Amino acid sequence: MGPVPSDYFVDPKTAMPDYDQLTTVYAGDKHLISIRIKEKSRICWQYMTDDDDIGFAIHFDPSFQANNLTEMEVVFPYIRLECTNVPISGHYVAEKAGNC
Repeated sequence: MGPVPSDYFVDPKTAMPDYDQLTTVYAGDKHLISIRIKEKSRICWQYMTDDDDIGFAIHFDPSFQANNLTEMEVVFPYIRLECTNVPISGHYVAEKAGNC
C-alpha cells in the first residue's frame, strides 16, 4: 500500500449524507450497536475520522442469546484503518437471522 492520491480525498462536511445513524466516537472510546437482522439482511456502513485511525468489526449471534462479543461469531474481522481523507464503506449480508 502507499499514500492515497489527493483526488480521492473528500470534504468531511459533505461526505456523510443523512444516514440511519450518525455517531461520533471519541479517541479511546468504543461504540457498540446491536442490530436484530433477518436472513439475507444487508448491513451497510460508511465511516471516516477527523484525525488518526479507527477500528471496526462485526460479530454475529444466530442464537439471539449471546451476552458479550466473546460469545459471538466474527463475520467481519477487526480492522484498524486511517480514514481521515477517504471514507471507509462496506456491507455484510447475513446468511441467517440473528443479532449483529
